[in-house]
Amino acid sequence: MKKYILGLLIFSIGHSSLWAQTWDDRPTQTLNTVYDQDFTTNQWDETFFYNYWETVDPNIFSASDIENGYLQFQWISKRIIRSKNTLVPPYILVAEIGYGNGSHRGGIVIRVDNNQGERVQEPAEGDPGFNSEGIALYPTENGESLIVQFTGAYETNNTPVTRIEVPKPAGIASLKHQNTFRI
Repeated sequence: MKKYILGLLIFSIGHSSLWAQTWDDRPTQTLNTVYDQDFTTNQWDETFFYNYWETVDPNIFSASDIENGYLQFQWISKRIIRSKNTLVPPYILVAEIGYGNGSHRGGIVIRVDNNQGERVQEPAEGDPGFNSEGIALYPTENGESLIVQFTGAYETNNTPVTRIEVPKPAGIASLKHQNTFRI
């Protein structure tokens, strides 16, 4: 029995030294489909927009919302957009977001049940949290950090929440300014 264990140990040590892991040994991603919509051209295509995005309130966005060269969210009433398509992983989400006049309300929520858009805006644990399902990314009130907020599967409005505060990268003045987020 001892000879067998010793032989196995020598084989394991010899085998692990032959397959040294490189610094960049990670799985490669294959991205098959591009989901893209440009709001900077000041040419509103309502049919294209509503064929791709679903809103909580019908027809809440219009041509006036891109007059400044970006899709503008106003806090007159809640405005949530979510993809009608189920995005098949792996995928990369790129969004350019800016917050107006000191606001930090809003952000990106991923991995939420596509049929339950209403759950995206429910406070998880009170202000300023806003997702009771999925993974939310939004800036702190002072714009110095990004909050990554995880929730489990939705059970009640008291679904447990974990928040991680990530400092802003060097060279970024504030996460509340117009920035490109790549997830």
